[in-house]
Amino acid sequence: MSSASATSAVAASGGSQFGILHKRLDADLHSLLSESKRKSSEVRHACEKSLKILRTVQSSDDLLRHPDFVVPLVLACASRNAKLTTISVQCLQGLASLNCIPRERLSEVLDAFIEATHLAIEIQLKILQIVPIFFKTYAQYLYGGLLAKLVLCCTNLFHLPTKSSIVTSTASAALQQLVDEIFERLSYQWDGKTADDMEQLGETFDVMVSNNDTIKVNTFRNDANQLFDNLISAMDTKRAAATQDATESAPHVPRILEVKEISLDYGLEVLESLLKNNRRAFLHYPDLQFLLRIKAIPLLLRCISTPKSFSLTVRAYRCIQLLLNKEYLEPMSLEIEVILSLLIHGISVGSNVPQWQRILSLEVFNEVSQDFNMIKSIYIMYDNSEEKKQVVTALLEECINVLQSPEVLPALARSKVIEKLEMPLISNETAVARTKFMFLLDKNHPPPVNVSYLIWLILSLSNSWSESLSNIAMDASSDMNENNNEEIDLRNSEVMGFYNGVFANLFHINETFLYSTALDTQIFHTLVRSFQKLGHGAGLLHLNDKLDQCLRVFSIAIVNNTTKSESTQIEENKRLSTSDKSGVLSSIGGSLIGLNEVNATNATTKKPSEKKSMHPRVLNSKHLSLFRAMVSLSVSLGAVFSPVNWNHIFITWQWVSYYIYGPSTDFMESYYSQDIPAQPNLSRNEINTVETGILKLLETTPLYSQPAFGTLITSLIESSNATLFDDFSYHPIDSNLEDAETEQQVEREIKLNYCIYNKSFYITQLSELSTFNYSRFWNGNGKDPWWHIMDYFVNLLGTRRISSTTLRLYIARIFNSIIKTISDEVGSIDDIDDRTKKFNMMENLIIGAMLKAIEEMSNLKIEKSDIYEGVVNTESEILLEILSTLKSILNEFGDLLTQSWLTVFKIINSPFELLNGSVDSLNVKETEDSSLLNAIVQKRTEMVQVSYEVFKLVSDDFLQTLPLEVIRYVIETLVHYVNQDKNLNISFSSISQFWLVGDYLRVRFEPEFKTETGKKLIEKVNQGQLMEIITSTDSDPYDFYNGLWTFLLKSLIECSNDKRIEVKKGALQTFFRIIDSHSNCLPSWDLIHSIVLKPLLTKNSQDENVAEYAEFFNVCISGLTNLYPTRFTTFQADPVCTEAWLTFLGFIERLLVSKSTGVKYVAINNYRELLKSMYLLDDVSTEILQKCEQLWNGYVIVYNDSIEQNNFIVKNEYDCVLELLNSFAELYQLMEKYHRVDFPFVENSLGLFTSAAKYPLLPQHTKDNNRPSSLQAAVLSGLTLFPSNKSNDIELLIIFQLSNMTTLMFDTREKILKKLASKLSNATLTRIPSFEAVSYLASKSLFERLDKIDDITLPISKEKHLLKVLKKIFLTLLEKPLIDLSKDNDTPMWVLCSRAFRILSTELFKPDVHPSLSSSIQEEFHNIFIEITSFPIKRINWATDSASEKNDLIEYNQFKEILLKEDVISYMNEEHLQHFISSVWSASFVYELDELEKAFIENKNLSEVTRRVCTVDLKEIFGSTVEPKLLSKTYCSQTCLNDLSKFITFEGQQFETLRKVSTQYVVSRIALCIRKYVSDENLVDRAPIPKVRKLELLTLLKGLLDIVLNLSREKIKDYAVEIDSLLLLHPLVLKMIPSSHKVVGLQKLVTEISLNFVTVMSTSQI
Repeated sequence: MSSASATSAVAASGGSQFGILHKRLDADLHSLLSESKRKSSEVRHACEKSLKILRTVQSSDDLLRHPDFVVPLVLACASRNAKLTTISVQCLQGLASLNCIPRERLSEVLDAFIEATHLAIEIQLKILQIVPIFFKTYAQYLYGGLLAKLVLCCTNLFHLPTKSSIVTSTASAALQQLVDEIFERLSYQWDGKTADDMEQLGETFDVMVSNNDTIKVNTFRNDANQLFDNLISAMDTKRAAATQDATESAPHVPRILEVKEISLDYGLEVLESLLKNNRRAFLHYPDLQFLLRIKAIPLLLRCISTPKSFSLTVRAYRCIQLLLNKEYLEPMSLEIEVILSLLIHGISVGSNVPQWQRILSLEVFNEVSQDFNMIKSIYIMYDNSEEKKQVVTALLEECINVLQSPEVLPALARSKVIEKLEMPLISNETAVARTKFMFLLDKNHPPPVNVSYLIWLILSLSNSWSESLSNIAMDASSDMNENNNEEIDLRNSEVMGFYNGVFANLFHINETFLYSTALDTQIFHTLVRSFQKLGHGAGLLHLNDKLDQCLRVFSIAIVNNTTKSESTQIEENKRLSTSDKSGVLSSIGGSLIGLNEVNATNATTKKPSEKKSMHPRVLNSKHLSLFRAMVSLSVSLGAVFSPVNWNHIFITWQWVSYYIYGPSTDFMESYYSQDIPAQPNLSRNEINTVETGILKLLETTPLYSQPAFGTLITSLIESSNATLFDDFSYHPIDSNLEDAETEQQVEREIKLNYCIYNKSFYITQLSELSTFNYSRFWNGNGKDPWWHIMDYFVNLLGTRRISSTTLRLYIARIFNSIIKTISDEVGSIDDIDDRTKKFNMMENLIIGAMLKAIEEMSNLKIEKSDIYEGVVNTESEILLEILSTLKSILNEFGDLLTQSWLTVFKIINSPFELLNGSVDSLNVKETEDSSLLNAIVQKRTEMVQVSYEVFKLVSDDFLQTLPLEVIRYVIETLVHYVNQDKNLNISFSSISQFWLVGDYLRVRFEPEFKTETGKKLIEKVNQGQLMEIITSTDSDPYDFYNGLWTFLLKSLIECSNDKRIEVKKGALQTFFRIIDSHSNCLPSWDLIHSIVLKPLLTKNSQDENVAEYAEFFNVCISGLTNLYPTRFTTFQADPVCTEAWLTFLGFIERLLVSKSTGVKYVAINNYRELLKSMYLLDDVSTEILQKCEQLWNGYVIVYNDSIEQNNFIVKNEYDCVLELLNSFAELYQLMEKYHRVDFPFVENSLGLFTSAAKYPLLPQHTKDNNRPSSLQAAVLSGLTLFPSNKSNDIELLIIFQLSNMTTLMFDTREKILKKLASKLSNATLTRIPSFEAVSYLASKSLFERLDKIDDITLPISKEKHLLKVLKKIFLTLLEKPLIDLSKDNDTPMWVLCSRAFRILSTELFKPDVHPSLSSSIQEEFHNIFIEITSFPIKRINWATDSASEKNDLIEYNQFKEILLKEDVISYMNEEHLQHFISSVWSASFVYELDELEKAFIENKNLSEVTRRVCTVDLKEIFGSTVEPKLLSKTYCSQTCLNDLSKFITFEGQQFETLRKVSTQYVVSRIALCIRKYVSDENLVDRAPIPKVRKLELLTLLKGLLDIVLNLSREKIKDYAVEIDSLLLLHPLVLKMIPSSHKVVGLQKLVTEISLNFVTVMSTSQI
């Protein structure tokens, strides 16, 4: 196969790396073949052979199997022909990149390279280029001698006399690279084996690991050991020579680096490279480490301690820097300690090293500090051990000493306060070297040293350490959050120890720089940042004392912004600039201070000359930088801050706020605007930066844990309390501390004062924190932080220690703002479900906070001074604002409210509790005080108004969505609104709201609520458990629902206790409307009665006696009157029903004794309606009927004429009695239905009738002569209700009542006149009733009832009542009233009474009745009867007698007829008949008696009179010619004359007494008449006799004749007594004969009488 074909085949094999090499080798071998044809046949033959081999190989592995392939290349180099060598080297370079040279040919190839190093420079450079590549490819086989040959390829070029700088530098670089590669080979792997695992040719070597110990190593390790040893020896030629002399007898050890001497500069460079790139080898292999310790490090220390040149020292420092690695600490702790001590010594002020070497040491430490774990490890290794030097501590202390050295301290230009200079001395441009000294490798002499660079290096070191400390603290902090284990605990313990060890010095350094005025702004910011990092690390490690130190320094540096002398100068300048304006300021002070606060602060406002000057508002960019650092610390560490840490933040923040924004409004109450110091010269961007930092702080607080947030809030609250309640200076620190000798003394003694210029600052920050942490509050555990904040606000609102009204109102405004903001945040959530969920989490917190605030304020007692000072007004404003906030929340989120409605209603009710009664109880008399109180009352009225608006919002929009458990509070709230007396409209409107609540309950009604009997509920409620039922979550649904209804109705009834009649009435009207409309939803009526109605009806109140409440009681009773007959009807099944009725009737009964006639009237009026309704009921219980009866009968009539004046009704007692009597018809109807019209009922009723009938005054413009008054008519009407067919006893009562009423016009009127005449005016006297009409009508009724006597039987058992009736009629008859109101005017009253009496008498004289009467009753009855029988014929006066004669005669005859009945006359004794006959005898006289007749009659009994008249000589007695005066009742007299004669003629034993008694009177009457006639006729002679006289005479004589004729023989014996008396008249009769002719018929009569007398006398004698 041709060369071209082979080449094509290889190329086609895939274009691999070997393919490329194959092409190059083919080309190069052909070139070599061509050149060798002329120059070397040996090379030519070898090339041909190699080309043949090349054609056969397909890969590098194939090529390795042909060792002869490289022979032409080796021969070409050995020829020392430049052309051939060039081509050969080019081929070897290709072969060197791939493992194509067989192992057995490596030595020859290396020899070829060595030979080539003697040729041209180009070839030398090519060889130097190949050497590193060749080693990498064949490192596995290059060791021992082969490696020495490879190294020799480089070192040979160091010794060529014509070496060029290019070759030398390239050889140096190649050697350096090769040395590095030899060390790196120790980490190579071949077929998975490292250099340590390979035993090359089975050969091992002994190497020293200490002065006395050796170990066996393989050839690779040995090569590195020898090479490093050779390198150090070549650098340290003096020491190497000494060592060689001491060991000349020792066997020769082959050298890898066959160089006797290498320049120290180059050797340090190679050593630096080795240390830099092969740290693992020195750490892993003790033999190399041993060489490093005993040879390299001592060399380096000598270079530093006795520097020969700047460049060599720099190289040594660079190597030492590489040794200052954490990994070297453990194996070379002693050496590192020496190195560090030497470096620190080089920094020390007491050392004699040049300044540039001090800078190199600081640069080394700065570089080492880049790996701060090294610094930490150094500390742990040395500083933390008592047996070793304190390296790190010493370094920091030396830095401090340098800063305090005389040559450095002035450059710092420290100040007592943080100041900013226009041209600072130290800046990054002027202080920092353009190139670090460590990088100045090409300079033999050091550059000039600037002390600023030294300061900068220390500052840089401090900054680096501070930041690194923060970083390791952060790592440790992360470990703390992991599960604890021993390793982590140990590591964290080391970090803590390290931090504690270096903190003090670092803090000192940072503080030293902090007050340096030489630092420019950029460096100062860097310093502040590092200081911040230092504190940050302390915070992460929970080293609060150290964090506190940092914060304290920052705080003092920021707040203490002026010295005492500066402040004094500022105040003086201000005083001079304002002195000439003080007068003007005084005059316009009132306008500079808010007009709304002038009055409130006049008493305490100081004059401008008395005020203390405010602290200057000085603030620069450095202050702002420090403040931003503090804020950043709080941002990053706020979660672990202690209260003390936060205290520093807050105090600083407060003062910065004052510096930037000036004093708050509350502080300016006593200052003018001119008193405010000028604001600092800050740009808007600077202020924005501060505000942004604060904003970031606030934004991070939501990430705090709850305890951390609690700490923040606690500290904020403590700071707020201190600011609000403690006394502080007007300056940040006390002035005496400014004169302290040292900053340390100040720091120990200083205590920052809170800023009194903005006491509201912390309140504002609480608001901001709350706003930014709103999401925290609606988490599950957000309740505690919320209440932490809210409780503080509540306490502030509930204290009066804050004297500033503005501040108190601001606190309230912030409190409400927090609540509004949190609510708005919830409202801004777009997702409805999420918004609802969040609000449900927050609602109790939001609403509860407002309630707490109100409750706290309600506990405050009000004194007089609180009114004068406006405290009460302020608190009222606060409450108003809270109520407005609640209204806003409800307006926005009321539909989301679910859990806190109870609290909402407590807040709504707050105006009724806050200040309740406190102001009213103050004894305020002065006019000024009264005006103040009026203002307070007005404010309270506004509270109620706002509160009601909130409630109205709930009622209108959310009532139907309220949970059932809340309705109790709705009801209680309504009660409060109703009872408040500030706004009548609210009371009215609130009453109407009860209707809405009732409608709400109706909607919630479920049918099963009515399936229960409710007895257990009634028992619970009666035991006082109603409130427990409606508040307990465990209540049965039935009990709860009905309990709410009960509470609603009970509350509505309680509202009726209000003193305002409109409210009282409205409450009851609403109550009854609810009852009427929602009756199907209501609880059992037993329960309603027991809890609602019974208290209303049994309440003991004086309202019943107030006339203005008549309308209220009308509403009440009328409502109940409609209610009871429809709801309380199960009398038999439900005993409560009866109790309810009895209670209701008892209520009416109580009203009936009211002092108010209006109240009584409405009670009676509704009682009447109630009776009507009761009549329609069935099975009304006996107790109720008894109560109805008792109520009516028990009414006490008070005779009172006063009339109450009210807008509802004008009634007096007369009207009340009238209405009561009018109601009797309904009562009677009811009683009749249940058969209760019995004797007691009628008797009691009639008693009231009697009292009513006797009412002493008529209504105005009323007469009762012809018609009874309305009251009298009502009495009569009531009596007519009793039918005559009732029992006899009842009928007797009615009769008695009527008989009693017949006497009204006599005895009753007389008594009234007697009692009232002297007390009444003449006009009023005319209103005294005559009782004529009523008496007449009563008489008529009496007669009419008695006229039906046949239908009834008089109750003999009630004989006394009968007797009373008789007596009453008798008394009326005695008065003989001629009143006649009959239609025909023919029946006067007395006739009616007479007839009535006659009827009664007839009944009593019945044979079956009269014997039943007791003897006493009989006796009295007989007496009365005789009197009544005699009464008609008695004369009264001409007028009366003339008017009544007709009726008298009739009545007389009627009674006479009764008397003369056999059974009746038998009951009469002689005395009765004596009285009767005497009356008839008296009535029989027609003329008045003359003197003689009177003489005859006077003091004589009739028998004696007759005897004397009959025996007297008529001739001796002179008559008279004067006609005597005619008496009245002529017709009656005529009748009596006839009757006298007839009485004797009655036959029978029964009439014996009558005859006996009559005989005397008849005889005497006839005797007197004859005597008169005979005596007078003798004088008048033929004068005519008066007709009446004639009639009288004839009548008597006819009667006498009849008597005589009646005395038959058979009767003579029976009439012996009568005959004896009659015979006395015989002489007189005979004396009449001479004059008997004067009267027609007289003579005949006289003759007959005489003859008959003779007959009688003769018969009697027989």
